[in-house]
Amino acid sequence: MWMLFLGLKITEWIAVLTFLGGIAYGILKFYHLFNKMLDTLDSLQGAINTITTQNTDHEKRISSLEAWRKNKERK
Repeated sequence: MWMLFLGLKITEWIAVLTFLGGIAYGILKFYHLFNKMLDTLDSLQGAINTITTQNTDHEKRISSLEAWRKNKERK
């Protein structure tokens, strides 16, 4: 006679546990990938901020060089 627990055979319990394990694995994998994506977006935001800051610094240098050139041409 098959061993029954709560109306399910042992093979059915193995199937249920495997199914639940697969769902848990999928949720954890999604969570891991979502966190990895957030880390990548934070890194990308930092790179964008750095480039923006450097661009502003270069614009200041260029405008000061252009002002110097205009002053030199007037003399």
